[in-house]
Amino acid sequence: MTRSFAALLLFAGLSLTALAGTQDLPPPPANGLRDDTRALPEPRQAELAREIAACRAALQADVWLNAGTFLPSGQTLRSQARDLRQHWSPNRDAILLAYDRASDSLALSLSPSLWQRYPTAEISGLSQHMAALMAVKEQPLDQRLAASLRVVMTQMQLLEKQRRTAATTLSTDHGHIARIFAATLGGGAFVLALLGTFMRRRDVQAAWQLHFPEVQVGLRFGAAHGGGVVVEKDRG
Repeated sequence: MTRSFAALLLFAGLSLTALAGTQDLPPPPANGLRDDTRALPEPRQAELAREIAACRAALQADVWLNAGTFLPSGQTLRSQARDLRQHWSPNRDAILLAYDRASDSLALSLSPSLWQRYPTAEISGLSQHMAALMAVKEQPLDQRLAASLRVVMTQMQLLEKQRRTAATTLSTDHGHIARIFAATLGGGAFVLALLGTFMRRRDVQAAWQLHFPEVQVGLRFGAAHGGGVVVEKDRG
């Protein structure tokens, strides 16, 4: 009884902790952009919001950008990106790009299903590309953030297009192969049927036997084996 009660308390404590952690997370932004840094002006946000909507339609997945000014104690930018992605898209595939202004760094978080859908090397290369864009400190922050997000969306849409093209081509090739295989099987079956018929006829003909009839012939001119019966066979 004591152990069951302790287990119940532990479960309740963990549930409350998880709930409190969820409540600390901000709600998902309607346009896909959350900018606490105020680095993105309104015109830039409008442009990116349209591009995010198009990318979502192409990928059938959510796309998010979160720009923050600080990280909570004990949390990394990568873990924050993962937590936000899971909180904002609990039941959908999602891509979230997180930016921390204090460290001027980016982190990318993708749903596990997207890692399985696309080549790992191509996705991993995005981090290096974004790091190169963010390293150009001479450019304003909004330009670097926009360029980084566009690189992610462009590459992911390219990977999706390649995946669909490969799937369509593979299906078409499979159809051609199936038709050729069926025609080959049909032709082979026809040839085997003809060969079997020919072999059966040859065996039947080889099994034919001709026997001279037994007849009683009397003596002719006193000869014990005189002729009297003539057999004639015409083969045409």
